[in-house]
Amino acid sequence: MELSFSNLFVGYLDYLTGNFALGIYLLAVTDERAVLRRLKKFLPLFLFPIIEILLVIGMYSVPELRRFQYYILSFIILLMCTFWARWAWQFGFWQALAATCMAGIFQVCESTLSRVLIWENTLDESTPFAVVMLLYLGISTAAVLLLAVALGLGYVWVRGNTEWLPQRETVVRPVDVTSRESTMARAAGKLTGLLYRVEFADGVSRCSFRWELWTHQGLEQSWDAGERERYEDGRRKLIAVAISTGGSRLDYGISLETPSGVAAHGLNGTLEPPYMGQGYAFSALEQRTEVDREEGIVLLALTLNPEGRLPAEDIADAKSGRVSALPKDEQTAHLLLKMYCE
Repeated sequence: MELSFSNLFVGYLDYLTGNFALGIYLLAVTDERAVLRRLKKFLPLFLFPIIEILLVIGMYSVPELRRFQYYILSFIILLMCTFWARWAWQFGFWQALAATCMAGIFQVCESTLSRVLIWENTLDESTPFAVVMLLYLGISTAAVLLLAVALGLGYVWVRGNTEWLPQRETVVRPVDVTSRESTMARAAGKLTGLLYRVEFADGVSRCSFRWELWTHQGLEQSWDAGERERYEDGRRKLIAVAISTGGSRLDYGISLETPSGVAAHGLNGTLEPPYMGQGYAFSALEQRTEVDREEGIVLLALTLNPEGRLPAEDIADAKSGRVSALPKDEQTAHLLLKMYCE
């Protein structure tokens, strides 16, 4: 290669394009969401090609190194990009190296694909450089989008079907009743049941249940409904909750799935809460919700009034797993079943 200014300039643009393609693939590989903030750290990528050109000039002046120029330069570029990724993403060295290698694989594959599609089929050496760059960037963008979609779908599948990823928070969501889950609900020992799927956070060893009675003045009374160990065969469990009422009594049953896939008995009881009348309003969790480490999560809520008066503004809404509004009527109370994890 002749060390002319034009060759060096084209080499600079070549290295710059490759570095930016690698940076874009790093955004996809790391599932980056704060893209604009991360793009501000792309400035060193303008400087790396200058270092690479200087290395080329230095090795060109030493005939013994010309044979190993490609390997030496590739290794140095890998190290520079690794340290840049470590600085930009605040990774450890090995994590930054792994991410850079993954992005580098896609960048090299995409470069090879671009060469095949552009040079071998459509373009020749007389094609303007700007046209080549536009086609290259177009292919790069399409490849990045496909990679992002593939990684996103892969992440969703892994999160929903495996336990490979860390689970930082306990999550509860309601589930539709199947024949297996209906059996669990009947195992709770009551007339009707609600079913929830729980994904326990790493480090959680048990869950406890508690009934809480809230009035316009705040928490008035609470009853422990029992606790269950988290079995070690997996983080995903089913919880069944059933209630039945009669007069001033409330009967309840709670069951937790065991390693063998059946319900564990024992969390059954009877309450005679104040404000219990002939009727009540019922609300239950209806969406996927994280369990607050301090406040727990509301699985279901009953709005009680001894006279049966239940104004709409006083009815507890537990759809989100939280009931924040207190009843305004002095004769109305909210009876909440909450789950806590520890």
